[in-house]
Amino acid sequence: MKHGCKIEVLFNFIAGTISDCWSKKKILLISDVIAAMFSLSILLMLITNTLKIENLYVINFMLGITDAFQNPASDVVVSTIVSKDNYIKTNSMFTFCDSFTGIFAPIVTTALYGLDPIVTIYLSTFVFEFVTLVFFVKIPSVHVSGETKKDGLWKQCKSGSNGTI
Repeated sequence: MKHGCKIEVLFNFIAGTISDCWSKKKILLISDVIAAMFSLSILLMLITNTLKIENLYVINFMLGITDAFQNPASDVVVSTIVSKDNYIKTNSMFTFCDSFTGIFAPIVTTALYGLDPIVTIYLSTFVFEFVTLVFFVKIPSVHVSGETKKDGLWKQCKSGSNGTI
């Protein structure tokens, strides 16, 4: 589920640096589980009629943070799985789908069906995606040089920003 809040911009330097050092598969799984938990909480609040706009702001903020970790890991995974010949086409498809699902899909589907079925469908697709990622997707490991590992988190973040911090 793509989130309107772009809070991940604030966390990109740290999250990108951490995702360089950690297992991409674990980052994807953890961030997906967190997103599913928040979606389940929205569904429960809808069912119990306790959902407030403030809840959505907090949840969207937290999901933005998880996106900051998931997006760099996902980008690396795509670049390692897709051949160089197909990378531009694949990236174009991802960009289009991301824009479409982030802008038009929520508006149209919520207007047609309401929020309850949409969150339920999302949670169903999460289960499928999680099981597929755990059992059927092999992500090649990306090696980080020993010199990069020795650098502290702040130094790596600073070098990732080309010294603009």
